[in-house]
Amino acid sequence: MMKFVSALLLICSFSFYAVTGQDTLPKKQMLYKPDQLAFGFGIGFEYAGLLGANLVWHPLPAIGFTGSFGYAYIAMAGNAGVRLRLSNHENTSRVTAYLTGLYGATHSVKVKGRSSLNKVFYGAMAGGGIEIRTKRREGYFSIGVIYPFNWNEFNDYNDDLVKYRSVTFEKDPLEGVPVRLSVGYKWIVK
Repeated sequence: MMKFVSALLLICSFSFYAVTGQDTLPKKQMLYKPDQLAFGFGIGFEYAGLLGANLVWHPLPAIGFTGSFGYAYIAMAGNAGVRLRLSNHENTSRVTAYLTGLYGATHSVKVKGRSSLNKVFYGAMAGGGIEIRTKRREGYFSIGVIYPFNWNEFNDYNDDLVKYRSVTFEKDPLEGVPVRLSVGYKWIVK
């Protein structure tokens, strides 16, 4: 039995050596190492509003923390959360998928001439997207979709304004679609 285990370990160690010996990349292929710290600007929930700034810190290549500060149409607002990259630690691709969970500003309502009815909604959000690295490796574009879990609360407030406060809204082309797009660019700091 001991000979069998020894032989198995020896075979496995040679197999591992042979497999890892094949892991060299051609010289022309770029290696996109994950960043630890990135800062950028963009629009959407990941950037806390119409236009905002975002900071992402990855203490581990796949797990990160994110914070945003931006203009949410009627006031400054913020978001914070976690980010999970869905790639190996030595990603050789320019495109990396990610999942995110956030808490912060999700919607805002602005009523002209009746600022007491203006409101910013805060709640939990979840989503995902892709990071597309630039060829020069100094940054990446981030494109994602986010779903806010307080969508019904926002719709109920709008319905209440129309029904009981005689407020009229312009027709929103995205009415009834709770998922929103976030687009931005991040520079790699470290």
